[in-house]
Amino acid sequence: MSVRVMLCLSLIENLHSRSIDFVLAYPQADLDIEMYMELPLGTDLPSGFDRRAYVLKLHKNLYGLKQAGHNWHVKLKEGLFSLGFKPCLTDPCVFTQKDLVVLVFVDDCLVFSKDKKKVDLFIDQLRDKRFILTDEGDIRQYLGIDVQHHANGTLELRQPFLIESLIKDFEEELGGELNTCREPATPKQSMTSEGEPRKWTYSYPSYIGRLNFLSGSTRPDIAYATHRCARFSKDPRRCHEDALKKIIRYLKKTAEKGMIISPDRSKGLECYVDASFCEGWSSDAIVDPTNCYSRTGYVIRLFGCPIIWVSKLQTEITLSTTESEYVALSQAMRDIIPLLEVLNHIQKSIDVDIDQPVVRCTVFEDNQGALELAIAPKMRPRTRHIAVKYHHFREHVERGLIKIVYVDTKNQLADMFTKALPFTSLQPLRETVLGW
Repeated sequence: MSVRVMLCLSLIENLHSRSIDFVLAYPQADLDIEMYMELPLGTDLPSGFDRRAYVLKLHKNLYGLKQAGHNWHVKLKEGLFSLGFKPCLTDPCVFTQKDLVVLVFVDDCLVFSKDKKKVDLFIDQLRDKRFILTDEGDIRQYLGIDVQHHANGTLELRQPFLIESLIKDFEEELGGELNTCREPATPKQSMTSEGEPRKWTYSYPSYIGRLNFLSGSTRPDIAYATHRCARFSKDPRRCHEDALKKIIRYLKKTAEKGMIISPDRSKGLECYVDASFCEGWSSDAIVDPTNCYSRTGYVIRLFGCPIIWVSKLQTEITLSTTESEYVALSQAMRDIIPLLEVLNHIQKSIDVDIDQPVVRCTVFEDNQGALELAIAPKMRPRTRHIAVKYHHFREHVERGLIKIVYVDTKNQLADMFTKALPFTSLQPLRETVLGW
């Protein structure tokens, strides 16, 4: 979330960006306790030396230790604190100083500032603190994601190597070349835990894991299809295998595509929320209660750029369309409210030109019942049973920090996260969300 926010702001505010990689990060940190290790195999020992009679005392943190990551994070955090940085309470890996924002992911750092000299000074200060690092220059890649800078001032986030490996491995498993298709999931396809056994013996969960990373990083268009397949990773059947195959076929047709970051300052912070009531219900498996769960889908955009997107089943059975929509609205707020805090924290460091002095959010909902419950809550026999935990965001609505408005179902961007759509319906939504 924070990385996409800063990439979006970097285009809006013309920020200088830099990528930093710490060399052998963990051994740069001190140990928090006294620790010993056995002599490693292959060590040159004197004649008659009993390996079992001696141990080595560690002077530095080492990869493989349980607390290795924690020790490194403590060292890096103390170094940033000594330079005047403050962490964000909502996202503790976001550190800010006057005119400088640093994002930390283990041993990778992304630095943003309006002043290039401050970025250079920050890197020199880290070296003065005896951090060993390499300056990777402008952000071209992070966490396996390629960042392409286009001449028209936009960014494109892509993962071509991951997609290529998925296609290559799958075709080798099946022993043939795959055809392509225009959509990642078949509309109205029944997916149950019963059915014909699988035809192939490849590792189904390994593909789901890679698809989850892909859908959560640069390809929101496969989020629904991937999550639907992921539900059956423990015991996949032939129908799940066919659904997984269709996702790979779709990726083969769109292998070079990613997500385009093209900010529009007039749009501010927006969230589109939708729900599909009893999305997985099927007469073929009426005894399975999980088929009665509704599906939540939403996408949060900053200046028209997707920041967070979700497609997941709700954790409780809802009794009406209005209730499922309201639950989806509440679940979206659990991402919106922390995001508001991150933006406010960043604004204190970098003067972001947003119309309102306080960051606000507009949420688009296409169910009038859920909209009325959120704006003017009333007790009714059909809605009074809704758990208190789903009403947590009402205070933000009353204070004006969050505005909830109606949007026509045809313009509901979250529709692609709640159900499988035909190409004619998917394409305009994909173009709005991903830019292609």
